[in-house]
Formats: sequence, structure tokens, C-alpha cells
Amino acid sequence: GKQYDWSSRCYLPDDCRPLPELLVSFATRAVDLLKDAGEIDNTHTFQAAICNLYHAARRPSDRLGGHRDDVEEDTTSPLVTISIGLPCVFLLGKETRSSKPIPLLLTAGSMLVLTNRARQ
Repeated sequence: GKQYDWSSRCYLPDDCRPLPELLVSFATRAVDLLKDAGEIDNTHTFQAAICNLYHAARRPSDRLGGHRDDVEEDTTSPLVTISIGLPCVFLLGKETRSSKPIPLLLTAGSMLVLTNRARQ
């Protein structure tokens, strides 16, 4: 899928291979379920994937810090996360850092779909 340059905070030119069909089908199915429930009203094509690896045994403090997904032009595009490995607590932030985040326990096999305000 598309490659993202974290230093310049932009996607690299479109000379990439397509995402593996299995990942696309997982993400599409999750979004379709939310669409059927009336939670999402649009369809998207998944073009990128990221794998965050945390070394809980070697570095117990490994974590992804709070941030906003503000680079994408369309924040209504769903971001689908699939958890594998050890359980973790995902903190869903709010409008400001002074607001208490919502803790979500993610275990192996959990899927979380973020869209609209949840991506900001």
C-alpha cells in the first residue's frame, strides 16, 4: 500500500504495490458492518496499512503517544485497526489534552474503526 514518510508527514508518490487482499477484506467487512448499522454513510477504498510493534517484554514503556491524524485530506475515511498479540489499553482522546480520554481495552483479534471526529 501507500508509503508514509513520518519525517515530512506526507505520503510518498503512488509507486506502490496494492495492499494484501486479506487486509482489505478485513477492513472492508468492518466498515460494511458499521454501514449496515447506520454508523457510517460512505464507502472507501483502503490504500495503506501500518504495523506498530511494541516490545512489552524488552521495553515495557513502549507506546504510541497521543496524536491527531491531521495529515489526511479526508478524515471521514475510516481507519481500521486490528490488534494482535498482548492486550493493551487504547486511549481515545477528545478535543483537548485536558479532557479525559476514553480507555478501550483491545485484545488479540479486536478491531477498532475510527472515522470523522475520532480521527481528529
